[in-house]
Amino acid sequence: KSCAVVEIVLNVICTELSPNFFVYKKNKFHLMNKLRSLLLVAIISFSVSNIASAQNLIKTAKPPTLMSYMVEAYPEYTNVVKAINTARLEETFEGKGPVTVFAPVNKAFDAFPAGTLDNWLKPESKDSLKKILTYHVVSGTWDITNLAQKVKEGGGEFSMPTLGEGGRLSFILENGQVAVKDARGFKTILAPPVKRDNGLLYSLDKLLLP
Repeated sequence: KSCAVVEIVLNVICTELSPNFFVYKKNKFHLMNKLRSLLLVAIISFSVSNIASAQNLIKTAKPPTLMSYMVEAYPEYTNVVKAINTARLEETFEGKGPVTVFAPVNKAFDAFPAGTLDNWLKPESKDSLKKILTYHVVSGTWDITNLAQKVKEGGGEFSMPTLGEGGRLSFILENGQVAVKDARGFKTILAPPVKRDNGLLYSLDKLLLP
């Protein structure tokens, strides 16, 4: 197609310009070859440039993470995202992992007295906030099938350490469904998790407390 375009352009030039220019018709074959070569070089250069740009985009593009999921699921997780940023724990939720996160949605914070979240977000409460947030994260990818199997193997209950120092989460079966239980005995049934490159995320309507 590109050669056909060159042919048309040459014919137009040869017929529309002054008679003195008709001398170029004798050399049209040579002009065609030169123009084809130039056009080919331009196409190759353009293609190489686009390939290089695409490769750069691939290199710089970040894989989808649990943190990016919570940010994109606006406004479902705005409270916990704000808490993660305040506690400077972004790397925990967007690092390589793998981790399993039990992420409380906004309404999970409604169970606490007004102003509780604001107090947690204050600089002087940073350590307490970190402890609460890391209590919602365990190492590895734990889907519901694996958790249910571990509960059965454990005789009805299975527990594992959280990323938070000294914390442990327990898992039990309630009416055939896997539930997570915190240190205070509060239980929440787990729905199928969201999967991202760095792990799994379960959405919770309750806050887990160490």
